[in-house]
Amino acid sequence: MRRLCLTLLVGLLAFPAAASSGIATTGDGSLGVSGPTGTGGANGSISLAGKGVVFGYVAHGTVTVFSYRADGNAVPTVSGARMTLSNNASDVVYSGNGMRFFFPGGRYQLEIDGVGIDLSAVGNGTVSALGSGTLDADTVVLALGRVPTGVSWGKNF
Repeated sequence: MRRLCLTLLVGLLAFPAAASSGIATTGDGSLGVSGPTGTGGANGSISLAGKGVVFGYVAHGTVTVFSYRADGNAVPTVSGARMTLSNNASDVVYSGNGMRFFFPGGRYQLEIDGVGIDLSAVGNGTVSALGSGTLDADTVVLALGRVPTGVSWGKNF
């Protein structure tokens, strides 16, 4: 009976640690870009390159995809936009109003230009922004201004 109780106790203590280890990959961080409360989002230009998930909303503007390589069979989704190819035919440009985008797990290089930008990313990467609003990378919060900002989130990018 003592042996059974000891085995159950060890199992109960080990289970939460084992379960939580599969939730996030070591080095994953988060990025958030938004505008002041009540303004509808950030305004300007945001360039990001990373690995992981990125999603967001643009009230009016463009999302340019310079590269996207999915992990597995993941497919990006963009709604409320018209898709065109850039002049060099290798970049995809989405433009529209009330645009929502979702790029599931993978490596990406994107640029978001417009007004009313709200975006979130989980994983790791780098971001530069020029405009108005706030950028929150892990625990670093920056006010966007006239000078481009460069910041990394997560580790092992």
